[in-house]
Amino acid sequence: MRILAEPLKPTFICRMLLKMGLELVAADNPSDIFHHKFDAAREFALKGNKEEKWWYLQREDMAAIPAYIEKGIKELKWQDDIFLNTIVVGEANNQAEVFYLKLLYLELFVPLEPRISAPSRAEFKEPEYRLFVF
Repeated sequence: MRILAEPLKPTFICRMLLKMGLELVAADNPSDIFHHKFDAAREFALKGNKEEKWWYLQREDMAAIPAYIEKGIKELKWQDDIFLNTIVVGEANNQAEVFYLKLLYLELFVPLEPRISAPSRAEFKEPEYRLFVF
């Protein structure tokens, strides 16, 4: 069985993920959120204005989906399999942040800075991965 998580408006999903990522940065350190490296993310998340390309990567654990549908979700799964975080990528002198959200069988990644290029579609193949670029 395959259940497609096909968003009708992927730009709205990206903007929501950016907003969540920015909120996480602000919760960690309120002054960081006003750093200029997050200006483009704030502009796109809050107003929909963009000058750069944005993207997000979606990964679905195909093997886990039937178990969630057939057996439901136990309380521990809610605690263990739903979380969010920011991931620092890059080398020491050129680091950037990516927002990561795990929702049971679904994982979502979105860069919080537009200078992070989208990964290659050849590297992340469907149906397990879905890359949205706009």
